[in-house]
Amino acid sequence: MVAAYDSNLNVFRPADTIETAECWAAALTHLSTPSVLALTRQSLPTVRTSAAENLSAKGGYVLKECDRADVTFVATGSEVALALETADLCQQKG
Repeated sequence: MVAAYDSNLNVFRPADTIETAECWAAALTHLSTPSVLALTRQSLPTVRTSAAENLSAKGGYVLKECDRADVTFVATGSEVALALETADLCQQKG
């Protein structure tokens, strides 16, 4: 027997307050699909300063480009700031 599921679930794990607002807006536009906003209780730094476009609605996007692309860091939520810190350290050390 094959089960067919008609429902999807949007899961948002924002990295800062800007992304939280973007994710909330994206969740409100999906009227027929349930959404989960997985938030943290930690105090997180702001990783984006501009909110000209709702980048979170894209599902994923590049926050930082590096000169060398030997390694790619992928992160969500509270780990984004840590990934950006690590990328900066790696770039400094070459």
